[in-house]
Amino acid sequence: HDIIQLEVDLPSVPLDVGLKVLTNNHMHNWEGIWFPGEVTGLIEEEDDSYSVTMDLGHEIQVPRHLIRKFDNNQPPLSVGQRVLFKSIHQTPDYGTVWRQAYVLQMNEDQTYQIRITTVDKDWMEYSVPRDDLLAQKDDAISLDPSRKLSSNKLAQVIE
Repeated sequence: HDIIQLEVDLPSVPLDVGLKVLTNNHMHNWEGIWFPGEVTGLIEEEDDSYSVTMDLGHEIQVPRHLIRKFDNNQPPLSVGQRVLFKSIHQTPDYGTVWRQAYVLQMNEDQTYQIRITTVDKDWMEYSVPRDDLLAQKDDAISLDPSRKLSSNKLAQVIE
């Protein structure tokens, strides 16, 4: 039997000026650290990058794939789901630090038990209220039905 792997790269939903967001500046890739800001404009439509003013006032250019909409009015989270959580740490350049983690369980007091991976330790666990968590997913534009790949189309392509 052969194994076939397909990769789908769906276009991201465009962002409006004034939208509150979290951005990742690639400086802390290993730990997945994100910072709050506001979209101030589309810089390059070709490479899908945006101008974002960080909460502490300076403006940066960020590729769309490193921006998440700040929306914590989301449905309940599930075990294993990747999230961003608001930590107690602040930086002088970017302000509030949001870190990536995943959900271990929902606690009886309606908080969530989460686990993060760190550079200096294997992992740490925290109990976090829902208001301090965002799902670490991003909306994508739906594909035109004519571009969807069915099992019949895939069989034709393989033959």
